[in-house]
Amino acid sequence: MDRVLPTIPISELRKKLTQVLPMLNTTPVVLMNRGDVAGVLVQAEQWNQTADELKRLRRIIEGDKAFAEIRAGNYTELPEAIMA
Repeated sequence: MDRVLPTIPISELRKKLTQVLPMLNTTPVVLMNRGDVAGVLVQAEQWNQTADELKRLRRIIEGDKAFAEIRAGNYTELPEAIMA
């Protein structure tokens, strides 16, 4: 189940900045603009960890696709002279 994140209207962000920034130590904060999600504030370290994890997962997916192609027989064997 997804977490329910705290929200704050963008118009109030400047007034409540000293309250919002400490919240980022425990949770992202959703910025709202006229009832629509405008963005999400996260700590820089959390953002970097998320970006690194996304890169790792993309590499895994690419590897899985490559193995699926090999299992399906979509590959070219190298001549023995090259492999020696």
